[in-house]
Amino acid sequence: MAIRNAYGQVLKAHRERLGMTQEDLARGMADGSGRDYIAKIEVGQIKMPRTQERRHAIARALGTTDSEVQRDARRLELGAQDFLMPRLPETRAGR
Repeated sequence: MAIRNAYGQVLKAHRERLGMTQEDLARGMADGSGRDYIAKIEVGQIKMPRTQERRHAIARALGTTDSEVQRDARRLELGAQDFLMPRLPETRAGR
């Protein structure tokens, strides 16, 4: 099943998992991008940021890498959805 806006859906999933708003993410990019820019990506008006610098800024603001975001988008296009689930905090043995 092809997903029309895999990059935007993955971006939103990462952002929501971190408890960030679109405004938080835009601020974290520190490149002058606004909430409207993030919203356009998430709804598919912008398929994917054109420049590598902007994709890296988004990934950094999310605490991940552009490669990971793009990998998850490819996985979503192929039908995987496990990365969309909230990740449980890691615990150490004996705590």
